[in-house]
Amino acid sequence: MGIIYGQGTFDYLIDVGGYISAFPYPLFELIDNAIPSTWFFKAFKNTDEEYPYQEAISGYYELVFEKGHYEKLINMDKEALEKYFKWKNTTER
Repeated sequence: MGIIYGQGTFDYLIDVGGYISAFPYPLFELIDNAIPSTWFFKAFKNTDEEYPYQEAISGYYELVFEKGHYEKLINMDKEALEKYFKWKNTTER
């Protein structure tokens, strides 16, 4: 549902049994390199205090542009989870 780039590596944002987390890319074998047309991208400045370790992020709208959305997901915030799964259900192939 997203890719978080930072500190010379990147993580995939996925859910396993409803638990959402970012997992390092070496754990996966890429079999389809297509990026959904509904995804967005944002690069961070190295002076961004809210995201000091992230260099860029791509994924659904709220993940990229809504301040604090990623942290809310990790903390299992109900509204953030609803947004995540809404996007997931509309982008599955």
